[in-house]
Amino acid sequence: MWGALEMLIFFEVINCLVVLSSVVIYFVAYCVTSDERLLFDTHIHGLTGYVAAVCVAVKQIMPDHVLFKLPIAGTIKFRNRNLPLLLLLGLVIVCAAKLTEWVYFWMFLCGTYAGFIYLRYLQKHSNGARGDESEAFDFATFFPNVLQPPVGRVVNVFHAILVKLRILKKHQRKYNFAESLPTGITVTLPGSSHLDAERRKQIALKALNDRLKSPELLPQASASTASAWPSLVDETEDVETASAGELSVPDIVEGQKTPLLHVENEK
Repeated sequence: MWGALEMLIFFEVINCLVVLSSVVIYFVAYCVTSDERLLFDTHIHGLTGYVAAVCVAVKQIMPDHVLFKLPIAGTIKFRNRNLPLLLLLGLVIVCAAKLTEWVYFWMFLCGTYAGFIYLRYLQKHSNGARGDESEAFDFATFFPNVLQPPVGRVVNVFHAILVKLRILKKHQRKYNFAESLPTGITVTLPGSSHLDAERRKQIALKALNDRLKSPELLPQASASTASAWPSLVDETEDVETASAGELSVPDIVEGQKTPLLHVENEK
């Protein structure tokens, strides 16, 4: 899916959308404030918007990969799904400290949204579908879990408006029942089957690796191994006891033969 041609298309589309949206933002700001510096002293350049779009693509492909952990309130894990928002907040701090210009903040914000629009609705996949309609790639997933429900409701309202204006298409789920297979049913979810399968595969492999590396399993494994395999010391003691018993039987029998013979002679 991410070949050289797809990367080139992604690069061109994102940069064009970032430049156009940034120009619109500064033109609207000029109309509101009448500050000519917003038009003549603002330079829109660089790959800040493209970096933001790449972060969105990383979030789409590997959303649950852990970047780093902080020992705060237990353990806080920062994953790839939090990467765009973390970088955006960091850029706000840098711009507020006047270490760089605010134009880079707007370029990053426009790049994030442009990357989401392209990957969500426009990107063409090998199976002929367009975009990624899975719930794991909703716009609300860019925010923390506490803010996802209200953000999701607002996004659904705007999405419904755009669907009524025929700018976007409504999410469709098609179910194809194979008539040639009397006992089989084929369910096809266009645009999300391949991506969801890859995500579930990665999540399952990661959970399995974490489970195998868990220290809680080590005592149980040692205990089960100890119970499954017999002790060599016990086997040695059993062998010595058995050998001693075998050697004592002839002595008893030989000791009994003499009295028996004497009895017969006496008779």
